[in-house]
Amino acid sequence: MLHGLGGDLEQLWGVPDDDIGGQPATLLAADARGHGRTQLSCLEALDFEVLAQDVLDLTDYLRLGSRLVLVGVSMGAATALTVALKHPDRVHGLVLVRPAWLDEPRPTNLAAFGEVAALLRTAGSVRGAELFRASAAYQELEVLSPSAAASVLAQFNKPLAEARVRRLEDLPRAVPYRAPGDLGALGVPTLVIGVGGDPVHPLQLARELAVLIPGARLVSITPRDVSWERNRAELEAAVREFVSSLPETGEPR
Repeated sequence: MLHGLGGDLEQLWGVPDDDIGGQPATLLAADARGHGRTQLSCLEALDFEVLAQDVLDLTDYLRLGSRLVLVGVSMGAATALTVALKHPDRVHGLVLVRPAWLDEPRPTNLAAFGEVAALLRTAGSVRGAELFRASAAYQELEVLSPSAAASVLAQFNKPLAEARVRRLEDLPRAVPYRAPGDLGALGVPTLVIGVGGDPVHPLQLARELAVLIPGARLVSITPRDVSWERNRAELEAAVREFVSSLPETGEPR
């Protein structure tokens, strides 16, 4: 389970170990490098190939098996997609939740993170948050989606936000794949989960991925701005149903 940009392992919802198809399952959520409780010494240039290799290194270290079901949110979705494209033999199933990255560096939907990064460098976390809250970019976001605006504003309050600013600079210009045709050979069972009304995670990106990935299924769930409770319940239900439908790998789950 792979969290989003600026988040940590606590961002991800919990699914009981015995609640995936009625079978025991090993579940892992971890902080990506440069996030959560990871060490600053690990914060080098960040892209999705680096994050994808971290996922494989960690799961190999923990001996979780050769094939994984990856559930990624936003940045985590791009990381999961990169793992599946680079190492398709390692992925048994793929769930891409609120995707925000396609093959375009610095897409307009992620532009606000660049503004946050610039303010963190020039004004610091406290004054930077004040300036961003007064900016046109924030006010436009808040009109379109209060939850999206709050999520971007929260980047100023993340642990070590100023020291880790590079993640907000590097990752918006990274891409999980280079061209739409790269997805045509992906043979991994895939569920794409999108929401409407989120300018940072446009539903159109979820639709595009679902078209480009062979056999992918798209589910649109209730936006957080409409009902956080329904959003979470529908998200959990969609993930459980998809994972339960996957064939056995022949490995312990």
